[in-house]
Amino acid sequence: IPYASADLRNKWLTREDRISIAEKILEEHKDEKFRVKGIADVTHYIPQEYIKQAEEILRHTVNGKHLDYLAIPVGTGRAYLAFYYALNNLKIKGFKMNTKLIGIVPKGENPIFNRFVFARKNGDGIEYTITNYHPSSKADKLSCPNTDLMPELELAIADGHYFIAIGNEIVVDANNFAFKRGREYSKDKNLNNPLELEDSASVGFSLVYKDIAEAAGINK
Repeated sequence: IPYASADLRNKWLTREDRISIAEKILEEHKDEKFRVKGIADVTHYIPQEYIKQAEEILRHTVNGKHLDYLAIPVGTGRAYLAFYYALNNLKIKGFKMNTKLIGIVPKGENPIFNRFVFARKNGDGIEYTITNYHPSSKADKLSCPNTDLMPELELAIADGHYFIAIGNEIVVDANNFAFKRGREYSKDKNLNNPLELEDSASVGFSLVYKDIAEAAGINK
C-alpha cells in the first residue's frame, strides 16, 4: 500500500505504526472484498538477491587479489548491509579476504552521525518526532532521518568497517570526477553514450581525494 502524508516530514513511523496504517486503510476498503491473510512490513527489508549479487561482486579479484576497500553510498543502509552479510557469508565459506566496507553519507543528513528522531509522550502512547532535519545535499537519495537497520549498521562499525560523511562541495567534486572518467572510459571502449552517474551514486569517487580517503582509513 503506497502511503504518503505531510506528517512523514515530522514523524518517524515505527514498524508497528506502518502496519497500523495498513490495517486502517484495509479496513476502509473492506467492502471491496480484499482477502488479506497477513501484513508484512518490508520498509527496510534486505532481499536475498541483494546479498547474492553482493557476493558476486566481492568474489571479483583484481590481479588475483580481493578488494581492499569497497565504497558504498548509504541511505537507510540496505545495500551496505547486503555487502556486510555477503562478506561474512564468504568468510564462512572459506574465502580469505579482508575487504573493508566504506559507507558514504551526506554530512549532517544521516542517522549514522546525527540523531534526528526523539521519543515523546502523546496521550497514552509514544510517538517519534523528527527534529532538526533539513536535508539539502545534492546526494538527496542518501538523506534520511532514521533507519530501522541502525543496530546492524553499528555492528558493522564494531566489526571494523567505516562510514564517512561528505559535504556538498565534495559531492559535486566527486560527480565531476566520475563524469570525466566516465567520458574517458566510454571513448576508450568506443561506447556510444558516455557513462554518467547521479550525485547519490557518484559519492564513492570522493575517495580519490586524499583527506577523504584518510578519513576512511585508507593510507595508500
